[in-house]
Amino acid sequence: MSHGLAPDECQYDLAFMLPAGAETVVTTLRGTLLHLTSSPAVYRKAKNEIKNAIKSGLISDPVTSDEAKNLEYMQAIVREGLRLMVPLTFGFPKRVPPAGDTICGVFVPGGTDVYTNFRGLMRNKEVFGEDVDVFRPERFLGGDLDITRSQLP
Repeated sequence: MSHGLAPDECQYDLAFMLPAGAETVVTTLRGTLLHLTSSPAVYRKAKNEIKNAIKSGLISDPVTSDEAKNLEYMQAIVREGLRLMVPLTFGFPKRVPPAGDTICGVFVPGGTDVYTNFRGLMRNKEVFGEDVDVFRPERFLGGDLDITRSQLP
């Protein structure tokens, strides 16, 4: 309202934005939990990591963000969940210049909006291996991907 919107316009904006953000988070969480509970070996490893961290006094009740970041396998589960259950359906487009452009060998006319296919990126076999459709957090524990921890989400 401080920027000139009427109260009812603010309510409409909030009515659209709040569920949109909540829905993407809920979908990602639900999907990750489904993958976790459907993968007994992964679930067992996660449970053991948490149990061992509690026994060692490495996490408190409730666990803090810094403590959670040190649970390496749980972090891998989060990353794998975000990879398989991408919370982004589409991003902000890039507009092709008026003269057009060639993208990946295909000419795209000027003025066309081009979006990133996030789901496609996260299921790229060249990056994530042939088992891209498998929930396998180990791929984020090093060795499988030629990336450093600083490059991970």
